[in-house]
Amino acid sequence: MNAQAGKSQPRKMTVSECAADGMSQAETARYHGIHKSSVSIYAKRHGLKFADGRKTPEHAARMSNRIREFHAARIAHLSEADRELYQTLRGKGYSSDFALSCFTKKAAK
Repeated sequence: MNAQAGKSQPRKMTVSECAADGMSQAETARYHGIHKSSVSIYAKRHGLKFADGRKTPEHAARMSNRIREFHAARIAHLSEADRELYQTLRGKGYSSDFALSCFTKKAAK
């Protein structure tokens, strides 16, 4: 006899219920163990609207940390004087790519 016999499993929410509950497509996909494109296709076919997971405070904090780490890694090789110059260029409105290109050209000479 099955050990689970007689015990009812908690019912999972349907994809429609996940959307109504305010979950994003990615959260719904993780919850059901399926690919997020499957959730997207289902949503289009059934006219479901999901929450935009990119607008949550958690997402904003995660992306902010990623961006901070990315830029820190890009300027880690610069000397203190070069970092100050980099910050000055950024403060004057130059892009980070342009500011860093000034140092790569200097190193190549």
